[in-house]
Amino acid sequence: MTEHGKLDLGALSQWIDEQETSVPVDGAGPDRAASDGTLADRVLAIFRTVLGIEDIGENDSFFDVGGDSLAAATAAYRVEESILAEFSLDISGDASIFVHSTAKELAHDIEARLPGRP
Repeated sequence: MTEHGKLDLGALSQWIDEQETSVPVDGAGPDRAASDGTLADRVLAIFRTVLGIEDIGENDSFFDVGGDSLAAATAAYRVEESILAEFSLDISGDASIFVHSTAKELAHDIEARLPGRP
């Protein structure tokens, strides 16, 4: 946080870059098959990496399995960097991890916002 109580994006970005976990980005651990590439699987892999846990499913709430607001900001940053940039799509507000806290819900909302979708 800055001295004015705002989120320090520079410090957050540096903190994210410094974080390392043993969970691969694709969600494939020694006993787990690699993601099949669906958007929900990709979001779930990011959740697993940020939280440093494998035992989370696509219908589990990010916050119920140990996520907090800083971890959510990290996950949102990674989703934006690795997934949304691919679609040139920006989400915030009602399309955030704070509203759609499961990988399945967040992926569904992202898919609904893609151009050409009703």
